[in-house]
Amino acid sequence: MQRVVIVANGCVTAKDLAEIRKTDFLVGVDFGAIILHDNNFKIDLAVGDFDSVSRHEYFLIKKHAKEVIKYNSDKDQTDSELAVKTIIKRGYKKILILGAIGSRIDHTLANIALLERYQKKQIAINLIDNNNFLSLIKDKIKVAADLKYKYYSLLSLTSFSVVSLIGFKFPLDKKKIFRGETLCVSNELRESAGEIKVFKGKIILIRSTD
Repeated sequence: MQRVVIVANGCVTAKDLAEIRKTDFLVGVDFGAIILHDNNFKIDLAVGDFDSVSRHEYFLIKKHAKEVIKYNSDKDQTDSELAVKTIIKRGYKKILILGAIGSRIDHTLANIALLERYQKKQIAINLIDNNNFLSLIKDKIKVAADLKYKYYSLLSLTSFSVVSLIGFKFPLDKKKIFRGETLCVSNELRESAGEIKVFKGKIILIRSTD
């Protein structure tokens, strides 16, 4: 299944855009479509109410995007969620969102919440910004040492989670992690690869550069 990259209206750097592959289906959310255009990427789909673009920019979006879906500014979901819902309805299950983290903390938190909301439908959503890679874990994953991401932080989405960390500087063995506590912030791999096991609950994994 083809991967979808959604470019939202938050902070998007050249480092973020370097994650885009030629085979990706590219979606620009509001001003995210202009980010794609200005960096010479195709725009397979543009979604939003486009209140963050000028009249000329909207003209460019309509000219260069293969498809445009425009919503009224009075709506019940954010532009990013509308883009995700549109993509899911078309059968895509692997989504990477760039620009999900920005100066608007409300939009940032809402975008992070999408990790859990659509995971229930077996949709894999990851968020990337210049310094972080966010994903949701509910069972187990293996992670390899990556020069881009030195630190690993785990935060429980549920009231508590039971977690084991193998191959890390600070290992855990079926440790109960409560929502809101900082026990698992800024861990590091001790070996070339490690494993994170979640026996109960749901965890947000944040891999950070600094």
